[in-house]
Amino acid sequence: MEVVPSRSYRLDVRPYQVSLEEVKKALQHLQQSHRPYYLLYKLMLEGGLRLLHATQVVKGFSPEEVVEIPGVGVETKKLVCFEDRGFWQVLCGFEGLSKAV
Repeated sequence: MEVVPSRSYRLDVRPYQVSLEEVKKALQHLQQSHRPYYLLYKLMLEGGLRLLHATQVVKGFSPEEVVEIPGVGVETKKLVCFEDRGFWQVLCGFEGLSKAV
């Protein structure tokens, strides 16, 4: 709690700006001292996942599992590496979950 920037809630919720330096410091601390939390923060930061979805990805991680992409009829592994593009894709396999627009 002392390292990861946060905000406290009083009577109302107000925006709290976190500097890039604070984010860098927090991630370095988590990487060295709390690897599971570091993984969750990286998934949320770089993947745009919510905490609930990030924990589901970690719990259900099985890179060799083959899944079907709904509506397309394509089967693929859950973990796909695009080395030529510099990233990996993890298919979450969530059904019925969506963010409100």
